[in-house]
Amino acid sequence: MLRCVDRVPAKDGSPHTCRVDLPRDDVVLGWAGAYPDFIKAVIDVDSHHYNIFDLARVKQVTAQINDALGILETMKPSLV
Repeated sequence: MLRCVDRVPAKDGSPHTCRVDLPRDDVVLGWAGAYPDFIKAVIDVDSHHYNIFDLARVKQVTAQINDALGILETMKPSLV
């Protein structure tokens, strides 16, 4: 899982936390309760939920996606 570590900026100075940030302090963002075996690894990304794919971040995020795919590849059962 790619986990954004930044919080979404509040709109118009609102004191309310954006809904996607409510579980932000949980490493697996709340997924462990319903799907305990679903998350295989967590890779932190320096962005928030809505700017992860901004052009300025594409190169870094692509590298992190490739890292995540490498982790999954090592977990794939042998086909032999």
